[in-house]
Amino acid sequence: PGNQHIDSEYDMNDSKDLLELIGNIDEYTIAMINTTKRSTEDKYIEEAIEAVENVGRFSHINTHCQSSLNESIDSANQQLVPFVSATTNLVRLNTKWQEQLKAEKERVRRSLITGNYDEEDNTINLQAAKDAIVTVLNPNSYNQNNFDSY
Repeated sequence: PGNQHIDSEYDMNDSKDLLELIGNIDEYTIAMINTTKRSTEDKYIEEAIEAVENVGRFSHINTHCQSSLNESIDSANQQLVPFVSATTNLVRLNTKWQEQLKAEKERVRRSLITGNYDEEDNTINLQAAKDAIVTVLNPNSYNQNNFDSY
């Protein structure tokens, strides 16, 4: 046919356009996947925000300011509860964490008092010492903005 040359020209342009489109889709798809990956910290923050919102303490906030997690919940029908119940796992983890904090504070306190620094070369553990330092304001030099560390 007489228009065969014209069709093949369009086919070539269409193929180039199609390859370009596929390339763009791949780039956009990869970019979208990378932006939707959530770190553990992001998940924790979202869960913490959700727990605070479920308590209902900040119910006066406009719905457009609430997180995306609660956008699908009808705020008028949302049941408000005074506290979020802790699971046994959360209670156990919290208790363990508090015990570890107390033990570490006591260990640092004793090492600073007795001079036993728990280091092989008999030097102080710098991180433990920093944890034990308390910054206080000297009332005699308040206007000079001097701080003393004890």
